[in-house]
Amino acid sequence: MNKLMQLQRILYVFGFFFMSEQAALAKAQRFTMRLVEPWRFVRGNPAGAASPDLDDTSWAEVRVPHDWAISGPMDPKGDSNSKFNWHGEGWYRYHLTPPEADAGKRYFLDFDGVMAFPKVYVNGQLAGEWDYGYNSFRVDATPYLNFGRDNVIAVHADTRNHASRWYPGAGIYRKVTLTVTGPVHVAEWGTFVTVPKLSPAAADVAIRTTIDNNLPEPTVVSLTTDIYAPGPRAAPVAQRTETVTVPASASATVTQVLSVGTPQLWDLQTPSLYTAVSVLKVGGKTRDIYDTKFGIRTLQFTKDQGLLLNGRRVQLHGANLHHDLGPLGAAFHRRAAQRQLEIMRDMGVNAVRFSHNPAAPEFLELADEMGFLVFAECFDKWDQTADRLPQVSLNDFAERQISSFVRRDRNHPSIMIWSIGNEIWDIEANVFGGSAEQVGTIASYVRANDPTRPVTMATHILQSIKTGLHRYLDVQSWNYGRKYIPGRQAYPDMPVLMSESASAVSSFIAGEFIWSGFDYIGEPTPYEKVARSSFFGAVDLVGLPKDRYYLYRSYWRPEVDTVHILPHWNWPNKMGQTVPVMVYTSGDSAELFLNGRSLGRQTKFPVNSALPANLAASHNFDRSYYGVTRSYRLRWDGVKFEPGELTAVAYRGSQKIGEARVLTAAPPTHLELVADRQEIRADGEDLSFITVTARDDHGTVDPDGSQMVQLQLAGPGQIVGVGNGDPNSLDPFVAKDVRLFHGQAVVIVRSIAGRAAQLKLEATTPRLREARSEIVTH
Repeated sequence: MNKLMQLQRILYVFGFFFMSEQAALAKAQRFTMRLVEPWRFVRGNPAGAASPDLDDTSWAEVRVPHDWAISGPMDPKGDSNSKFNWHGEGWYRYHLTPPEADAGKRYFLDFDGVMAFPKVYVNGQLAGEWDYGYNSFRVDATPYLNFGRDNVIAVHADTRNHASRWYPGAGIYRKVTLTVTGPVHVAEWGTFVTVPKLSPAAADVAIRTTIDNNLPEPTVVSLTTDIYAPGPRAAPVAQRTETVTVPASASATVTQVLSVGTPQLWDLQTPSLYTAVSVLKVGGKTRDIYDTKFGIRTLQFTKDQGLLLNGRRVQLHGANLHHDLGPLGAAFHRRAAQRQLEIMRDMGVNAVRFSHNPAAPEFLELADEMGFLVFAECFDKWDQTADRLPQVSLNDFAERQISSFVRRDRNHPSIMIWSIGNEIWDIEANVFGGSAEQVGTIASYVRANDPTRPVTMATHILQSIKTGLHRYLDVQSWNYGRKYIPGRQAYPDMPVLMSESASAVSSFIAGEFIWSGFDYIGEPTPYEKVARSSFFGAVDLVGLPKDRYYLYRSYWRPEVDTVHILPHWNWPNKMGQTVPVMVYTSGDSAELFLNGRSLGRQTKFPVNSALPANLAASHNFDRSYYGVTRSYRLRWDGVKFEPGELTAVAYRGSQKIGEARVLTAAPPTHLELVADRQEIRADGEDLSFITVTARDDHGTVDPDGSQMVQLQLAGPGQIVGVGNGDPNSLDPFVAKDVRLFHGQAVVIVRSIAGRAAQLKLEATTPRLREARSEIVTH
């Protein structure tokens, strides 16, 4: 047990915590603490693993979140999609000593995600289990605890029956929280906030609160709800009190409507978040305090205008994101997720689809705080990819999982739509009959938990139109092609969006979600036999933008001056031969220069314009395809390679907006280390992502660089992941060296909790000057 955990436990026993004045009133009633370390872990299924008498000191000590498979090694003959051996079993154990004074309180273990089929034991007794690795669940440990004595929490994870087209990770890969309450408390995910009426002058905020009573007698409870405005907490802007009698060993629900004057709207540029504070009193004494973040906004999908947010049309510039975090695997890190969203925002993304499963709760919190819209999806298929085994009833399974999925996340203003599945071909094709009605049944489980948002399902074959399943949905979501055209013809009054696309084209539809924002581990179509990760992202696996990133950025962020040239300019085997050159720019034209000579000025075609006859005659391109691409990029086909410098000067009308240069790189001479942040928190959670680059004396990146770089970190920190953008690489992600790909790689450094210091990273490789970077932890 480390010193910080000892201190946390000492503080818990004596009730001394850093908290607000209001929270202090309820310190004896609700307390939460993340169970981060020390967990003990062993892979396999040893006898007696759940027993409190087992000596687990020989097991590995790990931090949670933890992905047991990401440390490898990778196996070319392993899982065909990811090359990781994630199939198997594993056990985790955690020792907990609750104070004797807590007898009579409720102890809950809240798991954000365990892959897969988790069974949770307390002192050798099965306390709870769950059957979907991506969903959150709660275990009531109270009946099994011995207060004032050591208790053992043991978790068994088993991925052998989980099916996946991508890397799912393995183990307790999301956080675990200990929640302690009194016997009368707000239920798990116990508030539901809606805004039934909104004007510039006032908003009616309806809050439905569910109260649990674990006492053996009916209890009269006073519920006071305060609403606080965004920003530093001052006096509440609205307050209401109700009294309710909660039956013995049961629950009661109270609905309160509060008026908020001159509401600050949640929007993409101003993601204003209010806080509702629910205070429960019994006999005049505070028994629980429960906070709920929410936003005030209106959201509507329309058949002709697409999405209206606060009455204003918003074109969705969306990206699909899988749940892995590159070299960190499935183990969730808030900073890594935040960095992904920052990179997506810089590209112009305003919406994300968490494909194809519930996201970590912190991802939704970040979307709320940063101003992203969310396409929230519960399942990929309705089979073993969702951990539904063949003998399990689909309706029972779906109702249970969707209820948890929606109730956990329905207060997030970022969520604009719920999805019940993705490309379920047998349902779309009506293979077994009754598909449309089945879609209607599962969609009804969403509406039962949240009637305020639309429900959709991502479809990919046109036969789904004949199946008739769309009549049970609120919005059509199509993957690829122009299937939305016959979809709209069949259902002309239905809004449409593209849930997966590979183009930069928008139309009357609400918008698109490109596949994908980042590369992800697994699904290396069509190179399953050799590759470990996908090729589809606008950004590579470690967060370095690809050329396509700048294509989207130039179109989705026209207000930002973007100029980007591709390809690199090192082609020694093409001397004097033609190398096509493209420029992505937010301007409407650009002039290209090679070693100071003008190669002409190109101008974009207006979007959706036809290809001029002279260009149609001189290019062997399909007319519609070439017309589209010339609306988004500029291309010079006749450039003959010679070493030196390519320069693109971009214009908007007659005004120059910027320029970009690409130089022929000389042999590299040195390494460079650049951290995304040079100051991080000393909380054991914060991360710094450090890019390693091989450059020549002029600062040009070595485009062919594949050197193996040795890493050494001094100070109280840890290298928790390394990697590059090569989908074919089988190098480990957990290592003290990293191979460059096109001259670059990324190193991920984590702080150590409670130890403010200076970390020093050194990178070396033969024949190049070393590089050093310093990270300060506070």
